[in-house]
Amino acid sequence: MTDEFLDDLEWLIISLFKILYYGLVVYGSFIVAGWCKNWIIEKDRFDEYYSNIVNFAPKQNPYFEEYETEYTHRDLETTIILNYISGVKISDLDKLYLFRKCGLDWPAQALSVSTKELIEVAKSVFLDIEYCPNRHKAIWKMQKKYGDPIVKMAPGNKEAAGTYNIRENKIRLLPWIIRDDLVMEFSGMPLFEIYIQELSHIKQYQDDPYETTLRQIYSEFTLKPKADDYFHEQYKDSLTSEFHAHQMMAPLLFLEFDSLVGKNCK
Repeated sequence: MTDEFLDDLEWLIISLFKILYYGLVVYGSFIVAGWCKNWIIEKDRFDEYYSNIVNFAPKQNPYFEEYETEYTHRDLETTIILNYISGVKISDLDKLYLFRKCGLDWPAQALSVSTKELIEVAKSVFLDIEYCPNRHKAIWKMQKKYGDPIVKMAPGNKEAAGTYNIRENKIRLLPWIIRDDLVMEFSGMPLFEIYIQELSHIKQYQDDPYETTLRQIYSEFTLKPKADDYFHEQYKDSLTSEFHAHQMMAPLLFLEFDSLVGKNCK
């Protein structure tokens, strides 16, 4: 091979590496920009929502004024959700916010339903729960004990009523599922039960992180490749983390909650 050919080959290889490198940089930039855009949209939506509550509620966050700090979370949406399932009366605008977070307002948006009308619909979905101080204390005590996770409402999917992400330490409540015809339907599981079920994953990691990791490895690399219906089978196989969380840990959490509440609450 001539020196000229080798020089051309070297130039070609270097050029290919440069194209690959800059291509990865550009692709990574788009990924990061997408994450930032989604975060900004979510933050702006939340900020805009709460910037317009002057006509409905006090400017200050009422939870920090009426209750001790042990009944609040750094994430305001988490505070609203946990206080709601505790029986604390939340504002109509808070109910509308949770309603929208579940994705239940898109048919109304298409029909140009007014905000006031939408609030009435949200109130009919998020009915007030009878307040009991012991229940309020019990939920927040378990919240702090089991990792103090962020709790969010989100549009449902066709399967799960709730999810837990260990990297984000975030529980998502998905009380409405989407059927094949894209109609949203209530899963039938109360928010409180979904919350406790997902809290069971945190208890797993606290009790034995190594066993929990092994169960996840088994689920992902042993069960999943051979399962015809992996989503449902992982809840039936006693070796998986999902079975262990929902069939073994969750009942313990419900018993713990009942013992904290006592007999004075329904």
